[in-house]
Amino acid sequence: MNKKEQIELLRIEHTNAVNNFDFDRAEIIDKQISRLQAELAKNANAGAFGEHAVDLDEQREIIMCNAAKANSEFIQKRTDLQKRFHKRYKAMQDRHTEELTMLHEQHAMALERESTRLIPEVEKLQSQSKIKGRQHKYAEAKELFQESLKVKARIIEQRKNERNAEFEKLKAKLVKKQQEEIQLLAEKQEAALREIDEQKTHEDELNKNRIKVKEQRAKQQATPRAAMMRTVSPAVKKRRSQSVTRSQRSTSSLSSARSSRSGSRLSFH
Repeated sequence: MNKKEQIELLRIEHTNAVNNFDFDRAEIIDKQISRLQAELAKNANAGAFGEHAVDLDEQREIIMCNAAKANSEFIQKRTDLQKRFHKRYKAMQDRHTEELTMLHEQHAMALERESTRLIPEVEKLQSQSKIKGRQHKYAEAKELFQESLKVKARIIEQRKNERNAEFEKLKAKLVKKQQEEIQLLAEKQEAALREIDEQKTHEDELNKNRIKVKEQRAKQQATPRAAMMRTVSPAVKKRRSQSVTRSQRSTSSLSSARSSRSGSRLSFH
């Protein structure tokens, strides 16, 4: 039997006790009714808060689970992003290596061309040397030929120096471009990672705010119910007081009736 049923039975007993002029018992029953009503109000109040507390815990757990899942997803996003950029970096490194290799090969070919390219001055000296040889002027022929070799060596060296200088400029320009590409790629990776971190921070703040909102709503929903339960007691007391008053009136009426009948019997004798 629950407390409400006990209270209803006690009210009946209270009425019977009053009708039978057993006011001591009626007073005891009245106190029992008050105690049970107070317990009901207390339990209802606790239930209002407890219900929302359980709901809040469930909501908090859901939010935290979602946050943990989101955190795992953010970590995976970071990992995937780093892998993609590492792949791009490796591809860039391979391309840079190929570019430098091609530049070196082109430079080697350029040096080879300079070694074999015709030199007009040398051609002229060697032509004169042949003429002197046909004229049997061998000493002059030898002298012109040696002169042509010196000119050839000097001009080839000059040409190679020019090609080397040009190669160093091209190489420096290429290396600078490659470094800028690497730096740009690193900045893009940093910006992408920062965006993910900012999203995570924003999501963490949202989760904190969600929990705060849930807590505030739980308090707001619990407070009116608690207040309502507190206002129940005066109403119950009023009904109980009215019940007692009616019982007392009934008792008074019964007493008057009995006195009247007793008086009538005395007058008859």
